Amino acid sequence: MNETTSTNPGKPLSIAALIISILALLGTPIVLFISLGIADVEEGRGGGMGLAIAWMFFCSFSVLLGILGRKKSLANGYKATMPVVAIVIGLIAELICVGIVYSIFQL
Repeated sequence: MNETTSTNPGKPLSIAALIISILALLGTPIVLFISLGIADVEEGRGGGMGLAIAWMFFCSFSVLLGILGRKKSLANGYKATMPVVAIVIGLIAELICVGIVYSIFQL
């Protein structure tokens, strides 16, 4: 009964990346409404930009974790499906955040 099971060393990073990227995607509309509301109240003084940029870094963190998880998985001969999904979801959230920052900048 002394079996050794091999586990994917990139799996914890991949799971963390997937959870963070899903949270980033689901939280982006909330950040959009809050940031644009603050920017509307501030009337062009750059209000709301800090929140949108901080959320953009949160999205970038999910992409970074996905890349690291993919690298570890592939280096040890495992599939890298979950990290790729996390990277794609994180990049979609990232692009939406860039749009938010751009729209606040245009106000």
